[in-house]
Amino acid sequence: MKLNKHIAALCIGTFCLGVAELGIVPVLTDVAHSLHVSIPQAGLYISAYAAGVCAGIIVLLVFARSVNLKYTLLAAAVLILVGNASAALAQNDYMMLAARFMSGSPHGIFFALGAVAAQRLAAEGESARDITLMVLGQTSANLVGVPLGSWIGYAFSWRIIFMTIAALSLLLIAALIYWLPSLPVQKKTLKE
Repeated sequence: MKLNKHIAALCIGTFCLGVAELGIVPVLTDVAHSLHVSIPQAGLYISAYAAGVCAGIIVLLVFARSVNLKYTLLAAAVLILVGNASAALAQNDYMMLAARFMSGSPHGIFFALGAVAAQRLAAEGESARDITLMVLGQTSANLVGVPLGSWIGYAFSWRIIFMTIAALSLLLIAALIYWLPSLPVQKKTLKE
């Protein structure tokens, strides 16, 4: 089985998103203490990420339907970078809420368009395999990234989790630029 480079790039993205989504959960108490909010208030950082996911999908449906898939995936990668760097640097509750919303906004876009890109670039009969390999990044995040991030968060600082995701997103941006070919959009109506 040959792993195509574009699948590796998409896998890096789903790994970043998986850790960004769930990496905050084990260290939520530390985040709350650091930002001087209650633990229930800090729970809104998880909700802000989910709200960002929903908002991102709406943006995709309305605006990104006519943009080259590569450029939309690159824009999503930049949002992963900015959102997670902002979370790492957040100094108060409002900054963290905004950072988490921004971090969540590319989640649905990346998974949806990543699956479309994987399917379009797959060899005949291998699209399901390639999409599964792309999603392996999320699985790896759950099995390795979040537990490792928890350990790092407890041993050093929760901020390192988000800074690491931001650093990985730089690798994602480079991988998308060099390994993902241009994918012009296939025009369809909103209903389609």
